Amino acid sequence: MSARTRREPALRMKRAYDAPAASDGRRILIDRLWPRGLTKAQARIDHWARAIAPSHALRKWYAHDVSKWPEFRRRYFAELDANPDGVEALREQLGIPATLIYGTREIERNNATALIEYLARKPKRARQAKTTVSARGAEKRVVSWPEVRKLALSFPGVGEGTSYGDPAFLLDGKFFSRFNAKEDGLVLYVEEGLRDALLSEKPDVFFTTDHYRGYPLVLARLPQITRSELTALYEAAFRMRAKPKRIAELDAKRARA
Repeated sequence: MSARTRREPALRMKRAYDAPAASDGRRILIDRLWPRGLTKAQARIDHWARAIAPSHALRKWYAHDVSKWPEFRRRYFAELDANPDGVEALREQLGIPATLIYGTREIERNNATALIEYLARKPKRARQAKTTVSARGAEKRVVSWPEVRKLALSFPGVGEGTSYGDPAFLLDGKFFSRFNAKEDGLVLYVEEGLRDALLSEKPDVFFTTDHYRGYPLVLARLPQITRSELTALYEAAFRMRAKPKRIAELDAKRARA
């Protein structure tokens, strides 16, 4: 079969509590939590893709309320957009027929169906050298401070302030993000599972220090982070920390746009 007509192996989904079968191929668990009551022998999981599962905050918000399905998909896709290396790491597990394993009783509107849709929509990222900045006009990945400022202040309730003497953004008077001049990095709130994935899979962009270790925070190098990554991470942080009325304001603003 030629490279043009070659298809990726079929991707299926199955509940963790259904009996494993040889036809499942590679069994990939895509939940943040291990299926309750199942042993490793019973689950027969070949790979646990915890890093690309919905964040704890998003999972709790959705609570499998199908009326929230469209918004869940949008928020989950934004989290996946912010973790492209995690998505590509999952794709590397799909070299043979595979089945995405999930735990919920909801079989039609869950993170497995959303993830399959996302993978179908997003083409596989081509392997290429990292983008650099050169005098010959190579593409720039630098996010300038004015862009950071404009993006942060676009969220309801976010204003400017200082933190440890550095420029900062406050959400209703409480810390939201700041530039750490000493570490030369932008401090971002991230859910712990995503934080660990970013540190592991994109160490050229994201890093931490002893001061931040153990907290749901990560530092990003502005010369390396893309605008789409920063946008997705800021929105996830906003939805994690904002009051319900502020989130409603953002959603209403989006609906009017």
